[in-house]
Order: sequence, then structure tokens, then C-alpha cells
Amino acid sequence: DTHGYERSLTQNRVDDETLGTLPDGDVLIHCGDFQVEGPQSHKLRADAAFDAWLAAQPHAHKIVVRGNHDAMGLSFPRSNAQYVTRPTFLTVANLSIGILPFSRGRLKAPLRPCELLVSHVPPKGVRDKCYNGDRAGSKFLRDAVERCVSKPRVWLCGHIHESRGYEACTFGASFGASFSGKSGAKKVANSVPTTLVVNAANANCGVAKRLVHP
Repeated sequence: DTHGYERSLTQNRVDDETLGTLPDGDVLIHCGDFQVEGPQSHKLRADAAFDAWLAAQPHAHKIVVRGNHDAMGLSFPRSNAQYVTRPTFLTVANLSIGILPFSRGRLKAPLRPCELLVSHVPPKGVRDKCYNGDRAGSKFLRDAVERCVSKPRVWLCGHIHESRGYEACTFGASFGASFSGKSGAKKVANSVPTTLVVNAANANCGVAKRLVHP
């Protein structure tokens, strides 16, 4: 969640006028909420500045996920970043990535297996606690992962600024072969793989006014 303040991530590496770059890598992923509030002309200028900042980054693959503050019909012609507004599954640098942009409803199809899951909203109950104590994560997303047989190894998200951090979790239960006993056939629960949930929000608590985790 950069909300128009993306230059704060890199300007201290050079100076206030130079865009600067993040550390190099195979993939750069923005988990959503890059747009600013205000008049349309202000938004257009900020969108162009964000695209220019993306273009300055050295990563071969750039993915931007739609957040709840972001419009649908946008493109990034300078950076060629892929803007994801619908559930999408990619393979990048031999890594399977599932991307679930902001949505208020249930997934229309079962979650496909992936090593890395990216969403704007965190799962319900994990890295989703607001400053007022409410839990604002998505039950729909959590349920989808719990129903998925193959769990993602890492789940990247944002949205709740004050819950930035990481947490290792297990989602749902899986079952192995049955065996027969005095009470009949039973199922033996296998250990569920752990998923590392990372809330990578950068902005201050509440309404974004600056980045506090550059």
C-alpha cells in the first residue's frame, strides 16, 4: 500500500529528485492501493508518476494487483507492468503465482494450487487487525485456501496498514488414508503445510498520509 508515496521507498537511496531503485530481483509485486485520492487530474498525474517509478526498477517482471482504492481500467505503458484486476495464475521465473485482486465476493472458481499467493486483503484473523481492534480480513479468501488441497508456501497481502508483519499459519486440515478400528473406518489427519503470511503494507496506520516502512 503506497498510496502515491512510492518514491519514499527509493529516494533515500539517492536523493529527493532521483527516482532510485529497489534491490534487484526476478519479480516486483505491488499488492495494491497505489492510487491517490483527489480530482481526476491529480490521479492521472500520480498514475503516470507511479508508472515512471515502476519503469525505473530493474526487475524483469512487474506485477501490480488492484486494491480497494484502485480503478479497474488502468495500464502502465512505460513500465509494461502487468495490472491484475481479476483472479489470475502465472508462472514467473519457475514460480507458480496465484493473484487475487480486491473483491467483495466469493471466488467464482476453486483456488488453483500455487507456491505463492498474492492478494490485496489478508485472510480473516491473520495480519488483519485494525487500529480499533476489528478484524478486516477476508473470510472468503481464507475459506478458499482452507479448501485447497495444496497450500501456498507464502501468502503476500497488504490493505491493513497497522498489521504489517508476518505470521506462519496453517489453513484447514487434510486427511490421509483410512484405517479400520473397533468403531469402524476412520481418517488419519496429516500435518497441514505451513503458509507464511506476509502483510507488506508500507503506509501509516489509518488513512495513508506517508510511508512509515520504506
